[in-house]
Parts: sequence; structure tokens; C-alpha cells
Amino acid sequence: MKIIAGEAQRPASPVALAIGNSLGLPGSPSVSLGVVSAVGRPLPWASHVLEGLVQTDTAINPGNSGGPLADVSGKVIGVNTAIVPYAQGVGFAIPSNTVRYVVDALLEHGRVVRPWLGIQAVTRLDGDSGQGRPVGVYVAEVVERGPAGVAGVHPGDVIVRIGPYPILQLHDLLVALSKVPIGGAVDVTVRRGAGELKTIVRIIEAPAPARIRSARVSFEPGARTAWHTHPLGQTLHVISGVGRVQASGGPVREIRAGDTVWIPPGEKHWHGAGPNTGMVHIAMQESLDGKYVTWLEHVTDAQYSAPVGG
Repeated sequence: MKIIAGEAQRPASPVALAIGNSLGLPGSPSVSLGVVSAVGRPLPWASHVLEGLVQTDTAINPGNSGGPLADVSGKVIGVNTAIVPYAQGVGFAIPSNTVRYVVDALLEHGRVVRPWLGIQAVTRLDGDSGQGRPVGVYVAEVVERGPAGVAGVHPGDVIVRIGPYPILQLHDLLVALSKVPIGGAVDVTVRRGAGELKTIVRIIEAPAPARIRSARVSFEPGARTAWHTHPLGQTLHVISGVGRVQASGGPVREIRAGDTVWIPPGEKHWHGAGPNTGMVHIAMQESLDGKYVTWLEHVTDAQYSAPVGG
């Protein structure tokens, strides 16, 4: 398959095919048919987290997430991601340009590199009622040696333009920053008092907030990680379902809701759901020199299907 569609870019054909393993049913992958309803959509309950999405009425069920949303020629439009559960025919896919950006960043840096201005800010509304239209981003605080502070941005300034992009609200600022490469310089226009001034800000990578990272991870039945290691170990806490975990050279062990598993530093292992039941766990690990995990080879079907405890 070839990746074609990008963020806020409508594919040439409106017909869309969602490919996946719906509900984990046995047999071949399933295909459902629909159309691309819209592009550039935010996820209603996760604005600023998932946005710029492709909206489709193609049926997306558990098991389709992570599969391609493709056109009739097999070209990938996006990656199936979410639905609105209380609506009918409202599903979303991450556009392929976003997927390409993330993959390129992971291959180059091992992580997604995010730009940083070094400010705390909110959307500034016109008028005093707090109900007016957005007119810029109000800078509430500036990190002293951050990019904006070094460039002369002050608390109380209102950012109204970054490069060629007008800034009316915080969302506009985040989108504009995402288009500036790390280490690149960009013109930032702020409103200060009755006038405006322009300064040049050199964007740097956002600093890590903490060395420890945690994530809630959901596995469909039969899904599992590849073999991998963690430099400072990993703690898994199962919050629902039934799963499996195995250390290299050891038996496959079954884990259930309420179980906590400690993986020692450097130990080669994998974990995932059981063959017939999904699993959700919290994974917690620390970084060493900025690295959380080393991914290795895939877990074969024979390794996954080995007898539990055998």
C-alpha cells in the first residue's frame, strides 16, 4: 500500500475502506465500506490531543484501530483510530501525513520531538466578559532562559502571528509551532500595550518533564508486543482482562486484573492479551540517557501459543 493523504487534505476519491480484525473474530481481516465525510476534524473529547483527523462513516469497531483507512485503489488515507460511541457513522483516522511525520521522528530520534517556546499561555478573548471572540494568545509566564524569554517576549504580551500564520487562539499557536523545525528561527509578532513588535525566536526541543513515563495500553485479543528490554526495568499493572507475559528463557505466565509485574532492567520479554480476551494495563518505566525501551524481534505465533506455565 502507498500512503497518499495528508493532514487537512481530502483524497481524490470519497470512497473509503476500513481494514482490520473487527471484534477479534477468527478468520481473515475484515473490510468495511464508507466515505470520507470530512478532513481536519478534532476528536470531540480530546481537542489538542487528537486533531486534524479524517472523519469517515466507514464502520470502525474494536479490532479496526491501527488498521489502514484506504481508498478503492489500496492507497492509504489514514490509520483507523476512534469512533464517537453515542453517534452513528462517525469514525476518525489519523491522516497519513501525521503518521509519516511520527514514523520519521521515531526512526531519527527514537521519540517524537516537540517544539518549545518556553511560555505558559491562554487564548485571549476580546472584551471583558470572557465571552468574546479569540484575538490572540496571552502570555501569562515566560521561562527566563527559554526561547521566547531570550527573544524578548514578556509576560502580558499577546502573540498574534508566528511566521506567516495568524494566531487567534492556543490551537493556532500549536499548529504554527509544529511547522517549525527544531533549531529553526521564526518571526513572532506580539501585541504589547497599544502597539505591535516583531522578534525572532529560535525554537528548541521541549524539555522532558520527568524521567519516568507511564501509559495506559489496551490489547485486543491475541495482540502482543515484540520482544524488548527496558534499561531501568518496567512495572506493569493490569486493570482489566486477561493477558500473558514471558521473560526470555522462562515460561509464558498468565496475568489478570489486579496483578502487578516487575520486569528487571535489561530483561528481554514480551507481554500482551490472551488469545480470547483483551487486556488493559498501565506500563511504567524510567529512561536512561533519554531512552526508555529497546525493541527487538517479533514474537512468533509458536512462542505466543506456548502452554501457560509450561
